[in-house]
Amino acid sequence: MFIQNIGDVTGQGVIFQGVPRGTIDTITFTIGLAPGVKTVDLNNLTIAYADAVRTEILIPVEGYRGNPPPGDWGIITVVNELGYPNMRLDYEEQFVIRINPKAAVVPNQVITISVKPREGKPMVIRRVAPSTIFEKDNIL
Repeated sequence: MFIQNIGDVTGQGVIFQGVPRGTIDTITFTIGLAPGVKTVDLNNLTIAYADAVRTEILIPVEGYRGNPPPGDWGIITVVNELGYPNMRLDYEEQFVIRINPKAAVVPNQVITISVKPREGKPMVIRRVAPSTIFEKDNIL
């Protein structure tokens, strides 16, 4: 594995009248290099989202950077960015990625996110949504 999850996986909650305990519409996580890896080209990165009902391959936003609409993913920011913006993850850089599945995540739902670079094995994140979802970041 060339990449690993760094820190928390959070979901941005949405509270609608008539929807008890809320839903999550976007999920944010950070990736960095696995120990011993010096650089990884993340062009053609594939991100898949799955829950008990659906599986979808998310589409990158144009230019890979930006807040994603439903069905897309984007890099929100790069921590410790070296050089010009690109899709190469270098030593000590971290990509903060936001995904926006087409269907909202409901309380207690099990989700799986697969992040697959062109080379190497995918990084898989499995989480359970909290039983009560708040408007601000929810730790998954």
